[in-house]
Amino acid sequence: ATGYEVALVVDEAGVVRSHGRGEEGRLGHGDRENKAELTVIAALQGKRVVQVSAGFRHSLALVDGGEAYSFGASSSGRLG
Repeated sequence: ATGYEVALVVDEAGVVRSHGRGEEGRLGHGDRENKAELTVIAALQGKRVVQVSAGFRHSLALVDGGEAYSFGASSSGRLG
C-alpha cells in the first residue's frame, strides 16, 4: 500500500514492513524517524496481518481475526 510519502508491504507470512517519511508516527515504528529501507513494524510481530492501507498522514493494518491497528496523525478521526 502506498500513501503520501509512505509505503507498507505485507509478506505471505503476514509480516509488515514500512518505509518513507516517519512524520507523526505514520510508519508504525513508535517514533517519527524517516526510514530509507523497508523495516519490520515490531509492534505487529507475532500477528498475522492480512491487509494494510496508507493515507495522507496515517496507516492501517488489519490482522487475521479482525483486529485493526492504526498509526499516524489522529486529527479528524483518522485513527478511529
